[in-house]
Amino acid sequence: MVYIDSLRPLQETDLLTLEKWFENSEVASRMEGMLPLKEWYNHISKNFLQFIRIAYTQQNPVGIIQVEKEEDIGYISLIVNPSFWNKGYGKTILCKALEQPEFRSIRKWKASIEEDNISSLKCFKSVGFIEEDANPDEDGFFDLVYSIPAGQ
Repeated sequence: MVYIDSLRPLQETDLLTLEKWFENSEVASRMEGMLPLKEWYNHISKNFLQFIRIAYTQQNPVGIIQVEKEEDIGYISLIVNPSFWNKGYGKTILCKALEQPEFRSIRKWKASIEEDNISSLKCFKSVGFIEEDANPDEDGFFDLVYSIPAGQ
């Protein structure tokens, strides 16, 4: 079982770590909207409804989550360090993110994942996200949702 030691706010100095992850062609193609990273970071860091957290295990950066809050909905995306793919870190990061105090007001989580990104689809579904529709949208994305049960 994998463990996340910390999930802390992304800092500008972490961009060097992310640049290495973007050397992986799949990360670069799927997350190209974040490029150039410096401009993305400058934009995100000024938006009080955007949260970026970097996950560590044994002092190794293993992934980041990005959450945009809109009332009681949280739009979430995830990048796992390619060196840690297929080891359970994505699921563990997602579970840890859903438990963070700053996200307690979120009652419904949403993720948009490309139909051919089987690993990410499996990861989100393993945490309890379900497809809103059985078919991808016109851009080839599945929208997955996770609702927080009443009383939690």
